[in-house]
Amino acid sequence: MLDVPEYDLQRPSTLTVLREADVISPSEAAWFRRRLERIAGKTLMGQPRLRMVWGATHCDEMSTDKQALKYLDFNYGGEQFGERRFIIEVHRSPEFLEASGRYQITTRQDTDGTKLLKEIQPEGCYDYWLRLERENLTYHPPDDEALKAIEIIWQFEQNPDNRRNALEQGDYELDRRRQIHEQRQQTQTRVHFTSQPVYFDGNRVLPLTR
Repeated sequence: MLDVPEYDLQRPSTLTVLREADVISPSEAAWFRRRLERIAGKTLMGQPRLRMVWGATHCDEMSTDKQALKYLDFNYGGEQFGERRFIIEVHRSPEFLEASGRYQITTRQDTDGTKLLKEIQPEGCYDYWLRLERENLTYHPPDDEALKAIEIIWQFEQNPDNRRNALEQGDYELDRRRQIHEQRQQTQTRVHFTSQPVYFDGNRVLPLTR
């Protein structure tokens, strides 16, 4: 697994679209996805409760625009550039989506009448859950360290004593994603890598030790 360079607007050569296969091999990706399934299992309809997607190219399945990147980092020269991060998403049931108001039964429309969101799908959809990223907000690969962090968080959230209200949790995850995105926008384009991945316990960022 290779470290992935950050975008640098001062170096146009870095403004390329990296695909998942450019970052990890198919066998590495399949191995990590199997391990995710082992940690979180599947829904009653057979979907993985947790899944990994590559942010740089992953399109939003709940958008009627099939080219809309779900994890858009920025637009440049008329082109979309998604986050060069692996994102762990959590499955949401149709009942959760309807109760949350995240997606309406009737399709939302923009002010110009453009359709933005699909109707709630009967199989549900996936929400952001965790970004694989180091403590200084740089890329972290999907590896054993990441799996250890994911397992810790998942087990923590399955404990009835720690379980947050599902709607509150969904809203918090979206807010956390926005906060991290804002932090990343404020960092230098050239950064140094650290060796520590992080995990979130719902209140603060914690370094994960081996």
